[in-house]
Amino acid sequence: MGFLMLQTPIKTVLFDLDGTLLDVDMHQFVPAYLDGLAESIDPKLDRKTFVETMISRTMERLASDDGSQTNEDFYRKALLSDLGITSAPV
Repeated sequence: MGFLMLQTPIKTVLFDLDGTLLDVDMHQFVPAYLDGLAESIDPKLDRKTFVETMISRTMERLASDDGSQTNEDFYRKALLSDLGITSAPV
């Protein structure tokens, strides 16, 4: 079986993580995404607890974002306090 060669090279790839371009069932997507994120952080991490924590903290963030900290800082602190997950600065 041969490979199909495109006549025009791909110049742009769009990632639609919030359903703007494609109809996405967020009730299925978000838990699956967070499950994969948990796996990439630590395969031994309790995924159910991680998913529940991230959804809860995201709802908290959406309701109370006063601009005093970045999303990165918010989630780093949440992961440390709720799940004991630490990371090196990016």
